[in-house]
Amino acid sequence: MKFTVGIAAYNEEKTLPKTIPLMLEHLGKNHLIISACGSDTIRIANELAKKDERIIIIEEHKREGKAAALNKILKAAKTEVIILTDADVIPEKGSFELISEHFKKPNIGYVSGRAIALNNDKSVFTFYANFSYGTMHELRLKCHKLPTGYLFGIRKSSVSPIPDCHSEDALIGTMISSNGYEFVYEPKAVVKVLYPTNWKDFFIQKTRTRLGHLEVKHRMKMNFREFRPRGEILNMLRKYNTKEKLLIAFYMLAESLVWIKAWVKFKTGRKGWERVESSKKI
Repeated sequence: MKFTVGIAAYNEEKTLPKTIPLMLEHLGKNHLIISACGSDTIRIANELAKKDERIIIIEEHKREGKAAALNKILKAAKTEVIILTDADVIPEKGSFELISEHFKKPNIGYVSGRAIALNNDKSVFTFYANFSYGTMHELRLKCHKLPTGYLFGIRKSSVSPIPDCHSEDALIGTMISSNGYEFVYEPKAVVKVLYPTNWKDFFIQKTRTRLGHLEVKHRMKMNFREFRPRGEILNMLRKYNTKEKLLIAFYMLAESLVWIKAWVKFKTGRKGWERVESSKKI
């Protein structure tokens, strides 16, 4: 089934030359739309487009946010199926096709892929990456309405213009669900992601995500925590040894602090965007 891949790229001039060629290998005859923001990012994106006619560039000379960039991608796409991903991730072979095939069913509006960690050292952050992505994978097998923003497909006609939000993927999913469409989790559609490798970036990334969830909850009257069955999570913990359980306990404490920080930001209106530098070093 034909599809368009869309990427919102802001200050991604260092990652685009590494990730875009890998995406093109799996694109087939389909198109890749890059909404590029930042002078260097626009320059690099145009250089890549000159080498491959499948690449379409949207130049954003004034940053208006990711939601605005995604809306421009939706408008420019000529296909009904649009697969959205990030500029700093690496999709595995066949992932785009696996997602697009689900849209042959007219009731499907959102298909989520699976994120796995690129991190491969023995640091605590690699453990947390595998724990976080692994836990979400197991939960998504039981509840499809827990999408990942790293790789997901949508039916263009199922979503209206996207409002500004810190968690666009969650908001898009909620909007599509409210329009009566169903979700699918496709675990074989894999995207490799570099998890934060220091506490500063950990808190920046997690806080941004949780802030987005609070925004969606407020906007759509929806509580994301109701989709996280505690019993399932407790059962998952049984496979870990004592040392790993202590690390997980510390992770949960950090997550609690993240929620507090996100709540304070939400209540005070301090919602500035911060870059997670360590996740860009692909």
